[in-house]
Amino acid sequence: MGLSWDQVEKLFVALQEPKSMVELKELYRWSNTTKFKAKYVSPLIEAKFVGMALPDKPTSPKQRYFLTDNGKALLANVIRKTNTGDLVEKVNHIIGNLSEEEKRVALELLHKKH
Repeated sequence: MGLSWDQVEKLFVALQEPKSMVELKELYRWSNTTKFKAKYVSPLIEAKFVGMALPDKPTSPKQRYFLTDNGKALLANVIRKTNTGDLVEKVNHIIGNLSEEEKRVALELLHKKH
């Protein structure tokens, strides 16, 4: 796919709840929808890890993307193979690599969930 596991994992974590393309682009700080979708979203849809809420209307402004059962299984398998100490270290690593803007967006998305 040309994506690193860190890139895929970041998207998988974000897609625990359905997200719009705008929300996903904010997470990665991309402005070009076409390039973002081609690099990140389309390969994961083709691999059946990500699904579309409105598959018959791929360009609909109401389109939402979500993690499929295959995507959830892959993410769970990776997490299960990681021991607790490694998991805490990995989460800290992911958080540490986020820019202040990415942290802000992540917190906003978490607050929307509750």
